[in-house]
Amino acid sequence: MPRFQLTGLAIADLTEIQSYISIEGDAETADRFVDMLFDRFDLLAENRRIGVFVDDFPIEVRRFVCRRYLIYYTPTPYGVEILRVIHSARNLKNSSGEDFLN
Repeated sequence: MPRFQLTGLAIADLTEIQSYISIEGDAETADRFVDMLFDRFDLLAENRRIGVFVDDFPIEVRRFVCRRYLIYYTPTPYGVEILRVIHSARNLKNSSGEDFLN
């Protein structure tokens, strides 16, 4: 069964998302949203190339939209590695791919 792995940055992104939604709404809503993201990670692991290819990076990176968030990931032999989960309003055009992934 294909699997996903989270980078340290992706874990930090999820923690930040959950905290923000908890402050703006409630903890239950935040938990449901993070659960939905994990469902999307499973979907990506099973369908590694369904996201849009992003050519600004030194490695193969794909992007998948989930509501207002962008999931950045890379296909691996076992599934996918989730690199980042970032709000779509965030301006990434001024960052090089290396800065974004580190």
